[in-house]
Amino acid sequence: QVFVACLPCSHLVYAEATWTQGQEDYWLGAHVRALTAIGGCPEKLVPDNLRSGVTDASYYDPVLNRAYQQLAQHYGIAVVPARVRRPRDKSSVEGAVKYAERWVLAPLRHRRFLSLAEANAAIAELVEAWNNRPFSPPREGSRRALFEAIERPALKPLLTEPFVIGQCELVVEELEPVHVSKHLGETLDLDVVEFWLAWQPPPPAVI
Repeated sequence: QVFVACLPCSHLVYAEATWTQGQEDYWLGAHVRALTAIGGCPEKLVPDNLRSGVTDASYYDPVLNRAYQQLAQHYGIAVVPARVRRPRDKSSVEGAVKYAERWVLAPLRHRRFLSLAEANAAIAELVEAWNNRPFSPPREGSRRALFEAIERPALKPLLTEPFVIGQCELVVEELEPVHVSKHLGETLDLDVVEFWLAWQPPPPAVI
């Protein structure tokens, strides 16, 4: 699977390969790495309506996955998912996907990689070359130059502590029965069950 992100003004592209389209690996992890790569946070994200991040892709009142909502709150970013079958809602990245297929994935189609890290290193090299490629005349500069001149100063700085992707599991613990004496001398036996969320970091990725 290939994750592609694009900034709307400069059309600077970020791309990486992942093992699956799972929430931790593909969606949340790729978002964190993309923000780290560009060195800042935009005001708004317009993602695809993938189930890994979006529960209800309503344009006016979207419902995000809980973990994705926590990521957005951590970085202070508004998330407005693209509507179903409305590619113009995210036209910049739709074009970036086509460029990535033509200028990044196609040149690598005959190469064999022994690890995901090796594949991503090759992808990053071609993406950087694409971002530094001069615009077609009469436009001057490149995507990288336009990003540095206009978009980077407008980005919010990243937090010192990056977003940590974790897992939550429901733990049910049954406590000892409690005897409650009422004023009439009667006794009630209460079985108390405590519900709590135990957070644990994800296991390390195996590459």
